Amino acid sequence: MPLGTTYATGGRKRVRLKLVYISGKGGAASYTRESWFVLHVPAPASAARYAANLAYSPGAGIDQPFAPTTTYPPAATDYTHHLGAMVNVRYGRGHTSIVKPFIVVEGYNTATIAPHLTGNNNQNNTVEDFLKAIDRAAPFDFNDNLEQAGYDLIYIDFNYGTDDIRRNAALFEEVLQWVNDEKRKAGSQEPNVVMGESMGGLVARYGLARLARSGTNPQTRLLVLHDSPQRGANNPMGLQALTRQADFEIGLFLSAPGLMTSFLSNKLREALRILEALATKQLAIKNVTGITYQYDDNSFIDGPYKDIIDFGGNPPVGFPPIIATSDGSQCGVPQNTPAYQELTRNNGDYLLGVHNFLDTGIRTEAIANGLPAYGTQSTIAHLRA
Repeated sequence: MPLGTTYATGGRKRVRLKLVYISGKGGAASYTRESWFVLHVPAPASAARYAANLAYSPGAGIDQPFAPTTTYPPAATDYTHHLGAMVNVRYGRGHTSIVKPFIVVEGYNTATIAPHLTGNNNQNNTVEDFLKAIDRAAPFDFNDNLEQAGYDLIYIDFNYGTDDIRRNAALFEEVLQWVNDEKRKAGSQEPNVVMGESMGGLVARYGLARLARSGTNPQTRLLVLHDSPQRGANNPMGLQALTRQADFEIGLFLSAPGLMTSFLSNKLREALRILEALATKQLAIKNVTGITYQYDDNSFIDGPYKDIIDFGGNPPVGFPPIIATSDGSQCGVPQNTPAYQELTRNNGDYLLGVHNFLDTGIRTEAIANGLPAYGTQSTIAHLRA
């Protein structure tokens, strides 16, 4: 027969189930069986704890801006200042201040430098996006488990998600110090847990290593790297080359010789800007620099980055243990696509989003291919206009 019960609170509940079997007239023969088990009960209305549409009522959470400490564009070799961020705080149940921090560092984000490409999965990463992603029942309810553990969520949303990883690491360090100060004011000694998403994993690891090397205790017990390309990311060279080839000279106006197609297309101009962004070059295993055979190997991962994060097996006091999680191949692992496989093709369209009010008369055939088999040479990008 169906059984049911209700609980006013969530958590682990010890359940005792007793069954009595009766047979024969008047219960002449009977026996009893008991079963004990632990039942996990989700907290009531747990989604409201980290809800994406959280109302800013007292004690619910705050948005804390971190002002830039340098101007845009920053000096090329200045790695101690930063371009600012918005830090979103969502307090744990019953908290009105930061007591037990779970700090999330956002990943690679082109929204600031490429606003016209937001429709192509380049939208800004926000705390709302993160909250929607973790609020799911299966296979693991991250939202509910954060609540059960009593964490306060701190989400770092960079103003420039494609700036130099070292500068955004300086911003992360500033946020971390602020969190530790807020925690101390609340009388808490709970250590932090930091999770870096994608590029955010490199930012957080670099920042924690730089603090630990300087003798500053980051008060952090664990660093989680999620889809974080610690050995570089695969950015198809064919697509990079095709983007660069698309910026060519056209004689559209007799009075404007040398006019480039990127002048007519916001999307193309921003795509080129993404290729030149510092974080792009620091993450990509290979960076195409020209339209024929020009490319650079990654010089950041095994250079300035490794110089700080590699302790030779002897991390300084205060540097936390690291665990890594992944949804796919994000750490420099070959993608194993067949040699010379076609990645994309665009036939007969206007050139990469030229303004609607202007018909240049340009039609294109654009093809990007994967790399050829080792030891052979083939075209990886073809543009005919």
